[in-house]
Amino acid sequence: RARFARAHLAGMFAAIKDAASNALPDTVKHAAKKKVNAWRGISEDEALVRDATSSAKWGPHGEELRAMARLTLDGPSGVWRGAGG
Repeated sequence: RARFARAHLAGMFAAIKDAASNALPDTVKHAAKKKVNAWRGISEDEALVRDATSSAKWGPHGEELRAMARLTLDGPSGVWRGAGG
């Protein structure tokens, strides 16, 4: 019975979280995500790659792909960092 209650509460919390997430504008979600990433020590470059390789049903779109391509060529140090180098 306790296991059922925990599962039921977990489902309720997930539904509340989803409803709250859907109620917030994208700009607020983006700003909050940037703050959390900064707090965790995740760079903007790493966050970009994490978002692009997440388990979302859609992949990265044009601007994300262009940003990752620039990182592949330039890298944080400004030197090409392709395979083997």
